[in-house]
Amino acid sequence: MAVTIDAAGGWPYHALMVRGDVAVEMLDDVSEEYAAAARRYFGDDQGDAWVQQLSGQPMARITLTPSWVGLLDFETRFPSALSM
Repeated sequence: MAVTIDAAGGWPYHALMVRGDVAVEMLDDVSEEYAAAARRYFGDDQGDAWVQQLSGQPMARITLTPSWVGLLDFETRFPSALSM
């Protein structure tokens, strides 16, 4: 699997790229990681309400074990690209 996570915003561009093998685990309910992400994104009250809507529904947890990681960071790794 390959995953790219880029920073919200414009230039200079930043991205984390990860490649590796994945494992899929089927769950009977919302994962703790999903619930934590919902609370972080929406805030505690709204995040808990969001997760409650999904409660009791099956969910899959995908775990990525990296075999390669790359970073695109034009600000610190490739500063000469900014002066072009």
